[in-house]
Amino acid sequence: MKLRKRNGRFELKIKTDSGSNEEIDDIKEIEEYFQTDNLERYIKEHGLNVVADYNTERYIYKKDAFSIHIDITDFGHKVCEIERLFKSTGDRKKDDTMVRMLKEEIIKFATQYGWEIKKMVPKWAEYLKKFNIEAYNEIFIKNREGKEKKENQLSFELKMK
Repeated sequence: MKLRKRNGRFELKIKTDSGSNEEIDDIKEIEEYFQTDNLERYIKEHGLNVVADYNTERYIYKKDAFSIHIDITDFGHKVCEIERLFKSTGDRKKDDTMVRMLKEEIIKFATQYGWEIKKMVPKWAEYLKKFNIEAYNEIFIKNREGKEKKENQLSFELKMK
């Protein structure tokens, strides 16, 4: 799970079994998740600390049912992501099946344009690797000892001129 503050608003991303994220951006729903009536107070009381702080310049394009995001961070990381959003049914099995189908559609879409498909490290993980190795090790090394490393995002290499 990741709790972040973007443009002054909290967002909570929760990893699902299929590897996608359930995203909650309503403050009341986030507070419900953490069982609090004041998220800022909860963060202070539980000693939650910022582990990554960077800015991203984002360009968003639409093509058919796909959303194409080109992100360029202030620390030099560049990535292009293709998304297909869908509304959760609340049935985990159905949603996981839908996610698998949408991933196949994304791959087909990218392939038709000759884009290279790669599993990439998310921006925040790349930031941690460069600037907060202690947090990176805690999240990616210590918590996954003996487990196969698994990246959660299909991304496409961005050739910048």
